[in-house]
Amino acid sequence: MHAAPDSTGDIPDEDAARLVILHPSMPHTKGSEDTPALQFAQQALDKRGASQRVIRNMLVFLAPTPRGWTN
Repeated sequence: MHAAPDSTGDIPDEDAARLVILHPSMPHTKGSEDTPALQFAQQALDKRGASQRVIRNMLVFLAPTPRGWTN
């Protein structure tokens, strides 16, 4: 699990499932196609820091809503 990584380089490129919990400053709204959460997730799937990510299918992202985390 990776909580609120500062950059895509903080998420290892390994053959193990990784839950990436995005920072509240990267919200997502259902149905939206251009949100901070989707932008970061796409960057994380493409790159690990400056390197190309090889194992892309092991990442799962959890993003807050614009109102923040709710119960």
